[in-house]
Amino acid sequence: LFLDSMDGGAWPFLVGGVICLVDSVNERDLRLLTSAAYPFRLRCPLALLRETTREKRVEAGGKAKVQLPISLADVEEAHRTIRSEIVKTDLAYSPVLSQQAGCHIYFKMENMQMTGSYKERGAMNRLSRLTAEERKRGIVCSSAGNHAQAVAYHAMRLGISAKICMPENTPLSKIAGTERWGPEIILKGRGFDEAFREATRILEEEQRVFIHAFNDPLIMVGQGTVALELLE
Repeated sequence: LFLDSMDGGAWPFLVGGVICLVDSVNERDLRLLTSAAYPFRLRCPLALLRETTREKRVEAGGKAKVQLPISLADVEEAHRTIRSEIVKTDLAYSPVLSQQAGCHIYFKMENMQMTGSYKERGAMNRLSRLTAEERKRGIVCSSAGNHAQAVAYHAMRLGISAKICMPENTPLSKIAGTERWGPEIILKGRGFDEAFREATRILEEEQRVFIHAFNDPLIMVGQGTVALELLE
């Protein structure tokens, strides 16, 4: 289980195959979740997890409350913005898994998006908020997978110059799936951190707009539109 967004205040754990949300993490939890021995290790530095946990909680009325950077209204606004630009995917019922789990299991078929994942929602919402001046400057992002493809695809649709930084060991299928939409691909380093630093360098030198894979409220609310479709 990889934590994709740390700013929501709720933390996902995989327990017996069930994703649970908790609103606090202690020091022991942090060390466990970032331990190489933990089978569902969170791909996030321990120091950042610790800092985020501390900063996102405040005392209010004697009880700890979570400060959220986004609201339901923000998700609803994002949905209005992108709903005509992405595929409204179906729910598929799985009788086999439902029988095995003892409950009703449905799949939200986000693999039917043009680039094969829900990441298009956040990418489209973020790109739609660029000003005319920012579109002229172009964008840059760092990703080894679905975010890269989503950004490349919607940048192409909107006529925005895009540079995508990816690790050198990125699977060829991911590189080809991104390259097909016309961005400039920069392969840098053996891991995500080096590709991220390269994207930061380009950002500073060329004054492009950085499209973060998860640490951006506009990206978060875009991804959250999946929930609104589920409710519909």
